[in-house]
Amino acid sequence: MDPEISINSEPLFQSLGLVMTKEGEAQEEAMKELAKNLKMVEEGIQEFFSGVRPAFDGKSPIFLNILLVSLLGPYQIVEKVTGAKIIDPERNPLIFSLVTALKELPEVKEATPPHDKLEALVRYIREKDLQSSST
Repeated sequence: MDPEISINSEPLFQSLGLVMTKEGEAQEEAMKELAKNLKMVEEGIQEFFSGVRPAFDGKSPIFLNILLVSLLGPYQIVEKVTGAKIIDPERNPLIFSLVTALKELPEVKEATPPHDKLEALVRYIREKDLQSSST
């Protein structure tokens, strides 16, 4: 099975976006959807790798690496800004360990925007959407 086929990132991206831009009950619903989507991604990874943890040596599988670090790499910033728990190490141990390992790769560190700039961007997106929702 090809990881590009088995892991559809769109639902994950959409639910993460809703967690970032909603409050209250709407955010809680988005969190439930995000948890469901993270579980599906984790199950897809486990199925593709047949229970063997994928190696993050910078060689394989590139699509999965990019997907995980792009969508979930800044999860701690989103958690800080929104107050929502994005990745729970107990609920999503595989995703947590993979994202943590990816964030330590020199190439990822080099390509990741500075923490303060990324946090400012997440805050801006959230505030802009919350303002437009209230008008």
